[in-house]
Amino acid sequence: MGKQLYEVWKIQQRRKVSDLSKLHRRDFEWYVANRLKEKGRQNVKVGKGSSDDGRDIKAYWNGIPHLIQCKCYKTQSSIGVKTVRELLGVLVATEYQGVGVICATCNFTKPAKDFARRNGILLWGQDNLLQKIQ
Repeated sequence: MGKQLYEVWKIQQRRKVSDLSKLHRRDFEWYVANRLKEKGRQNVKVGKGSSDDGRDIKAYWNGIPHLIQCKCYKTQSSIGVKTVRELLGVLVATEYQGVGVICATCNFTKPAKDFARRNGILLWGQDNLLQKIQ
């Protein structure tokens, strides 16, 4: 079993966000996608990596498309409003008819939370990430 696969296995056993933050960003994207599939989300697709323009995962639930941007950072970090604005830009530029989600292993700043709430973007962070994908 490779080191990254072993890390994923350990995370599945303990289910701690701090363990998720140790994964490589692409492994984190695949982990989240697989967990969403296990939860019954439909048409879960992982993006192409560095050339996906922030479109890490696409999935449907309750017939509604969701575009998920994954951020695998140290749990002590915080995501600021710039990242949320960038996702909103992707949603607008692609005329995406669905919900934008930022899925992260850390927390979000208050301005990021406020901006996301005003613009209908969901934030899955350190406080609620496991609840959303487990």
